Amino acid sequence: VSRIAKMLGIISDAQLQSLQAKEKQCQRKLESRVYVSKLCWDLLDDVIKISRARTTGGLGLNQYDTRDNVKSSRFFPPGHEHVEAYMNQPDVRAAVHVDRESPRFKECADPPYDALQHQDGLGVVPSITRLLDGPADKRVRLLFYNGQSDLICNHVGVERALLNLNFQGKAAFHDAKARPWLKNGHVVGYHRSANNLGLLAVKDSGHMVPMDQPEAALNMIATFLDDAPFAGDA
Repeated sequence: VSRIAKMLGIISDAQLQSLQAKEKQCQRKLESRVYVSKLCWDLLDDVIKISRARTTGGLGLNQYDTRDNVKSSRFFPPGHEHVEAYMNQPDVRAAVHVDRESPRFKECADPPYDALQHQDGLGVVPSITRLLDGPADKRVRLLFYNGQSDLICNHVGVERALLNLNFQGKAAFHDAKARPWLKNGHVVGYHRSANNLGLLAVKDSGHMVPMDQPEAALNMIATFLDDAPFAGDA
């Protein structure tokens, strides 16, 4: 988070150094298998607080879309209450086989996280490397994508994580060049891939890529499922 915040001009060099010192403390906690830590949660919150201090009316950076300032990210994405109302209609619940005793649908419900929070920060690196290094005839293709304006799940952090994976194709992915991803002659993002691992940064998009760039998102899914090259790839 601190690196992309600096790239976006949200924090200064001094603030970057302070946050990176906290990041190292957080990493030590994770290495010690302490997966629920206020110190780690604060890494994102500190950036939001810095952005809020620069605005009036209590507005701060939207952690899901840095193009926007909000009082709280709890109300993101816009219109989610309409989806919740629809999903909780009796006929819709019946159509998807939800019984009457089951909880009401929420866009971001707490119980699943509460049940798994003891694993928060554990990571999925072993699972990803196992998939990437599977037998050649059964090797799974993986595609990671982020909106360029997403802060909480940002493309800088995802790229760094992928570059640090220890798998058979590590050198090839490290050397792979980013290429423009074209749709109708316009650049809609940047694509990088090698063997069975791909990475996309989607332009003009925050956390919810299908909401911000629906045509590009559909093209991305179709291209990946068809195992076709992304437009603009040589």
